[in-house]
Amino acid sequence: MIGSAQRSGLTACIVALATVGCGGARGGDSELHVEVDSSRGIPIVRSSGVAPEWRTEIIAAIGVDETGELEFGSVRSVLLSRLGRLFVADLSLTRVSEFDSLGSFVRHIGRKGSGPGEYLSPYSIATFHDSIALFDPYGSRISLFDVSGKWARQWTVAMNTGGQAVRLYRAPPDEFWAYATRINSSGVERVFVRYVGDGPRDTVSAHATAAVRPSGVTCVVPRGISFYPDPFGGRSMAVPLPSGEVALATSTEYRIAILAPSGDTTRIIERPVEPARVSDEDWQAEEALWREWRDRIVDEKCDRDQLRRPARHPIIEWLVLDDQSRLWVATRTTAGRVYDVFDTSGALAATVAGLPPVGGVDPSIAGDRIALVVEDSIGRETIRVYHIRPR
Repeated sequence: MIGSAQRSGLTACIVALATVGCGGARGGDSELHVEVDSSRGIPIVRSSGVAPEWRTEIIAAIGVDETGELEFGSVRSVLLSRLGRLFVADLSLTRVSEFDSLGSFVRHIGRKGSGPGEYLSPYSIATFHDSIALFDPYGSRISLFDVSGKWARQWTVAMNTGGQAVRLYRAPPDEFWAYATRINSSGVERVFVRYVGDGPRDTVSAHATAAVRPSGVTCVVPRGISFYPDPFGGRSMAVPLPSGEVALATSTEYRIAILAPSGDTTRIIERPVEPARVSDEDWQAEEALWREWRDRIVDEKCDRDQLRRPARHPIIEWLVLDDQSRLWVATRTTAGRVYDVFDTSGALAATVAGLPPVGGVDPSIAGDRIALVVEDSIGRETIRVYHIRPR
């Protein structure tokens, strides 16, 4: 019989791609070893070693044409459909565009305005059954467009704009969450609102999106405050899951907590990695951008005049779900930039290399494709679509 002290110290092991025991992977660190440690009450899913690598090849680069008519202004959201169609929400040009699976332009969906089928600020898009959901915060609504691009219906929402957290979050297969800010008796409440077939349903707390305040330099300017974010500073990231849980991470450590709707931690995902060092080249490039910004407001009062140089880059750069509810974690370590793919249990399933970093716009992953917004060599925004396949 196992005593209580022994039982609490037991470690359950899940081994992927290698036949190993709780003592570790055979053949050294080159094999993937997934271990679930429940000794402290909360399961910690820890993946170490080398995961299967998925290859990528570019299918299309969209946003550069000879006429310039299909160039983008400021892309705020991209979406791949199940059929391989690509939808792009361009905030500064106030339009939503559709492209086919080869990257050829199909049509613009809706138009600028305040009526049905129109929008003032195409901010974020998500799939919703056979429709496309468009978040229009200035218009205070979420609109649905069917597969032919025709307006179907809309829901009224509170105006809410701001940073990267303010967007629609895809919850495959046929739901999405919307970030919202509410005012109640206790103050400001940040929540994720789930949308199902008949509209908004339950909510979960999104207060953790502000748990780590962005660091940087704040300057008082004639019309308000101007803020320069620290390019190497830590920040919080939160993604609602189809289960109603929330995946929460801080960029400076590879530790992702899965929170129940009650706020309790149900499990933790960890991966032992070495963060990349901030090289002289990295620092000089960022410092040049900072100095260019600072010189434009030379006469204004700022809380400091220098950026702080850290020793290492943040490890986690982005969290996003694919259409199978797997969690993709964009990382930067001594091994370079890769995307780690975790299954719904929290076990590492694969690593994807060869993709550009996330530039501040949520990637879209559907089937064997991923779409990302990147800048080309002259600073134009383009969208690259890649095919992903196992080696």
